[in-house]
Amino acid sequence: GKINNVRKNGVILSFLTADGWVTKQFRGNPDTDFENVEKWEDFGSGGSAGGNTYNVTGNIPLTEGFYTLASAIAAVPEKQRGRGRVITFETSLGKWETWQFTGTDPAVWDQ
Repeated sequence: GKINNVRKNGVILSFLTADGWVTKQFRGNPDTDFENVEKWEDFGSGGSAGGNTYNVTGNIPLTEGFYTLASAIAAVPEKQRGRGRVITFETSLGKWETWQFTGTDPAVWDQ
């Protein structure tokens, strides 16, 4: 019942998961979207989001194998794509790559 007091656009919640602390901000209609996970965005540098860095392996783990640059770029959700975004991903066991999007238009994200 007390959750109704915080059902507001812009509310920020932090909670502990098996992978550590996660902080999310609600961006939607409190009456219809509060339970919709697509309306909650990473906030701050908590969890595996790390500010401007999107950890592809951490956020979208593969069931087997490793990411390539092309598959990591394609895996980033549209709402996470933007100017200056940095992505990091595991290419083989213990080997990581980090890349930054230097384009000016997220519409050309995959280029």
